[in-house]
Formats: sequence, C-alpha cells, structure tokens
Amino acid sequence: MKYIIYILFAIGCYLSVTHWLNNFNISPDSTNYITASENLAKHQSLFVYSNWPSHSYEPNVEPYTEYMPGLPIFSSVGFLFTDNPDTVMLVMNTVNIILLYFISLLLMYELKLQGYLKVAFILFLVFFEPFRFIFSYFWTETLFIALTLLAVFFAIKLLKEDTKKYWLLGCIAVALSAFVKMYGVFNCIFFLVPFIMYKKKFSKLIIFTLLSSLFVVLWCMRNEVAYGYFTSSHKIFQQFFSSNIKRPFNFTLFLLGNDKLANVWAIVVVLFSLSPLVLYIRKNIVNDFKFKAWIVLCIGTIINFLGIYVLSLVSSFDYLESRLLASVYILGLLIFIVSSKILFEVFYLNKIKYAFIALPFLFFAVNPAFTKNVDWKVNVHYPIEHSLWNEINGNGLAKNSSHYITDFDYIYQIYGDKPQRIISQGFMFLNIKFLYEITNKGTSPFVVLRNNELPYFYFEKLYKFLNYKKADIQNNSFTVYVKNN
Repeated sequence: MKYIIYILFAIGCYLSVTHWLNNFNISPDSTNYITASENLAKHQSLFVYSNWPSHSYEPNVEPYTEYMPGLPIFSSVGFLFTDNPDTVMLVMNTVNIILLYFISLLLMYELKLQGYLKVAFILFLVFFEPFRFIFSYFWTETLFIALTLLAVFFAIKLLKEDTKKYWLLGCIAVALSAFVKMYGVFNCIFFLVPFIMYKKKFSKLIIFTLLSSLFVVLWCMRNEVAYGYFTSSHKIFQQFFSSNIKRPFNFTLFLLGNDKLANVWAIVVVLFSLSPLVLYIRKNIVNDFKFKAWIVLCIGTIINFLGIYVLSLVSSFDYLESRLLASVYILGLLIFIVSSKILFEVFYLNKIKYAFIALPFLFFAVNPAFTKNVDWKVNVHYPIEHSLWNEINGNGLAKNSSHYITDFDYIYQIYGDKPQRIISQGFMFLNIKFLYEITNKGTSPFVVLRNNELPYFYFEKLYKFLNYKKADIQNNSFTVYVKNN
C-alpha cells in the first residue's frame, strides 16, 4: 500500500503540474511578482513598471512595496539561467506545486493516516476547485500553502519529541511563510500546543514569535524608511467592507453544492471535524498524539481564517474566495481527515472504514466544484502580449522612449522593460486635455491598445490630433501608436 500511495501522489502531482502548464494565467499581481523578480536579478533592486498603486502618470518606475518579497526573491534565481520571464514563471510555480505535494505526503505519514484517508486527501488536492484555481496562476498561494504545511509538519513533530532542531526548523518555516505572505505570522499559533505541553517559558514564546515575524518587521521598516509608507493599497481601518462579512461562508456553501444539500454536507463536515472534542469531553479518548494533532490543526486553522477574515473587513484586501481561502480549506481538510481517523479507531469501525472512500468519490461525482477533465499532455499557451512585445522590441519601436501608455492590461510590463502608464478607466480616453498632457510627458512615449476595445475606438478618433501615427506591426490583436517625428 505504501508504494501505491507514492504512485498516486506522483500521478496527482503530475496532473496538477500539467493543469498549471496548460492553464498558464497571469493576473495583475502575477505581473508585479515576476517584474520585481526580473528587476532584482538585472538591476539588483525591487521595482515594477506599472503605475499601481500610485496611479501616477509621471514616467517613473514604481517601488515594490505592496507585497512581501519572498516570491520575487526566490524566483529571481530563475533569471540566472534564462532571461525569459514566462519560463521562470512556469518553472517556479511547477516547483511550488511539487513542493506542496511532497510536504503534504510527509505530513500524511507524520499524522499516521491510513491509506484510504491519504487517497481522499489526494482526490481533493488534485480536483477541488480552490486548489486547481490557485494552480492556474503565478501567485504566492501555492508556495505559501506548502510552507504553512511545513510549519504544521514540524509542530506535529514536536508533539512527539521536544528537540531544539524542530523548534528551529519550525520557526524558519513560519518565517518563510511570512516572507511570502505577511499573514504567515499567524502560523506561529501551530506551535502553541507544544509550548504548553512542554511548559516552556513565556519569554521563549515571545522570542519564537519575534523571530518568526522578523522578515515582516524588516520589510515594513525598509518601506517606511525608504518610501515613507509600508503599503499604499492595503492600509487597515480606513473602511469597513460589509460585503465580505458573509462572503467566505456563502462561497463555501456554493462549493458544497449551492443548494439545500449543501447545508447537509456542511453539517456533516462540522460534526465530523468537532467529534474529537466531544469524545474527549466524554472521556472516550485520552490526551493522545492524534488528539493533540487535532488541537494543533484546529487552533491554527481558526486563527489563520480569523486573521484573513478580519483583514478583509478593514483593509483593501482581496475577496475571500478561492484564492485566499485555499490555505484555510486545506487545513480544514486535514482536520476532517484526522477527525475521521479518530472516530474510526474509537468505535472500531474497521469493517466499514474502507467504505469511507466512497463518500469523497460520491461528492466528486455529483459536485461541480470538482473538475472531471484532466490534462495528460502539456501544451503551453503564452499570453498574446508575448509575441507583440517580441515584435515591438525587435523593430526598435521602444528604443528611445522613456515610457509607454496602455489601457487596463498589466501583462505588458512583463515584456516592456520600461515604465508602463495604465489608464485604468476607459472613459478617460475621451478626455482630450488629459490625453494631450500624458502623451507629451517624458521622451517619445508610445501607446499600445487592444483592438476592438473601447479605449482603442476612442483613441482612434484622437491620435492624429495628438500628433501620433500607427506603427507598422504584424500583430492583429493590438495597435501601437508612436509620435510623429
């Protein structure tokens, strides 16, 4: 059975990697990560080209301050081998997915889960929508989840053995998760149970927390000293976002079926997940390893969720859906699986425990939140901007320009290699005074627009008045306007 699990994990990892390669997507955040990474490798400085979040139209680069620098710094190693940002993204996220599966496998064995529970875990990790969604983008989530599970792994190790090695490695895992996403500092809570178990001094808990959050403190101090702010877009306590109050709960019910049956699934999941506490109160189980592991997971999951949830209510945070909830879902899945293991062992359900695997398969079969199609072959589709900028740079259209102007498309900055001024609102292309002003800033700026979009139609009526002409390019998806000599 051991080797069968290895094979199944390998197959699951392969399917997730092929899904990523075949669904190679880039969001605005993705462009900032990879652009900052490339600039670090080439210019030894973290900066981006798009005018976010400043919205400034001055032809300057923008400091990278809005996110933790972990992913760009790790990805910059890729630029030692290639100058192609697409290749770096594809390889880096592939490595992150493999790392996630490898750490998951280690954690499964550390929790001493039976084979059928490992299979259930693989089923969710490969086919469940939130995980497949984050595997589709060059984002921090995949690496963050891997590092979070690594922190859990060392916390579980400490339940068995109190050694300095595991405390140190656990602290490093938490620090690295915070280095990737700021709220990774919440992963410190996984080590609360070992601290209480071994009656560690409170001062050591403080030291552990401070060391775990060292990267966050240094990063915020760097931004504050260098730029006068540690973030421009995620400031807290400026507005209350009431739309996020019910969002995570509604989305979870949607994933469970988006109907009355979803409430049944939710109740079953909650009852299963909370059952060890009831059994402990009724003294059906003692304070053994499995129950301690369940407590570690429960406390850590609750604090992780509350941290993200509260931040989403009082700051300009991403919506609480697949992307941000993916880490909470995988921890919740672990709670459910560990709870199931405890239940089966307490009530000696050996005869029916293998039938448990039928429940996830049934859920998989009837629930649209699980994909039914898989890609076995790799067929990478690069962004259409890729070939456009090969042509622009090949023709020397951007050679003497200080910057360029576009509609709302961040992908250009990956290939443009100079400041990109994004006009985010289409109607602004109707403002002649505004356009005249920004098209005359800097040195020979040029304009790149997607054909058949409103900004293109607006600019088509004004480009001659603004003393621009169309550049001769072969790409039929875009139009490039350059200044008349």
